[in-house]
Amino acid sequence: MKKNYLQWIVTFCVMSLTLLVGCSKDEDTPTPPPTPPITLGATQLAMQSGTATEVTIQGGNGVYQLNIVPQDVVSATVQNGKVLLQALKAGTAKLTFTSLSQQASLVVTVNTLPIVLEQTEISFLEVLTAEVPIQGGNGTFQITETPKGVVSATIQEGKLILKGVKSGNTTITITSGGKQATLSVELLRAPGPTSLSMSEGIYKNREPFFVATYRAHRVKNGVSEMWIAPGSTKKEIESKHHMFHKLEKTVKVGDVITFTFKSKGFPELDGKTEATGKILFIQRNGMGDKAYVKTPEYTFVLPIKE
Repeated sequence: MKKNYLQWIVTFCVMSLTLLVGCSKDEDTPTPPPTPPITLGATQLAMQSGTATEVTIQGGNGVYQLNIVPQDVVSATVQNGKVLLQALKAGTAKLTFTSLSQQASLVVTVNTLPIVLEQTEISFLEVLTAEVPIQGGNGTFQITETPKGVVSATIQEGKLILKGVKSGNTTITITSGGKQATLSVELLRAPGPTSLSMSEGIYKNREPFFVATYRAHRVKNGVSEMWIAPGSTKKEIESKHHMFHKLEKTVKVGDVITFTFKSKGFPELDGKTEATGKILFIQRNGMGDKAYVKTPEYTFVLPIKE
């Protein structure tokens, strides 16, 4: 009986000591703090295609797993407490950020900017190349020409490049991200091998109606003029010629101008001394600047003061 009593006391002491040591260990081990929630600078965002922006991100343990659905609307990376976003194409994407047990979401809607061409119509010689500034879209463009074979068209560094192929009329349609813009093109037939320098005159239905093979500059009463004629002999010049006042250097594409001229030997123009039209192109190639002015009946190629 005494032996059993002593055994019970020993067992009790061992169990008490074990419990005391266990409690001591629990008190020495700190409880980890809860993971802070993930906080984003925005939960909804609208962007334009081709643009970039950033949103702040905090919380979690500073390391984030990112899931984007769908993956082709926007791209994102996390750097130094910021989410760097690049809009890819029109659409809506959900971005989910996960860090340990915490999650947060960002919904991004990407819109495509309207395509804006600096002009909607253009006229120039078939042997020339023209440029039209372009903005908007999503950076990826599809170009169609209707009918084909008048110009070749490409887009480079924010410009629509038009290279003349053959005289005619065509419409260029540019599509990007569901947006469209059109440009009407009139390509004038080149009057001859010297057309780049001798192109001043009048074109009708894209054909040379009266274009210079002879030209002379003069200043009369302070007005800078250009005399042009289809022939080069004195008799030819006296029988048929035009005289244009040179345009000011400040003229630009898109201007609507009224200009004066004198005509001899062309009954269709008898009695007419001025016309009003819109400048659709300015030729600058080191051979004298010229403005292509479209009127209801003709396209005038007029000299510009140097």
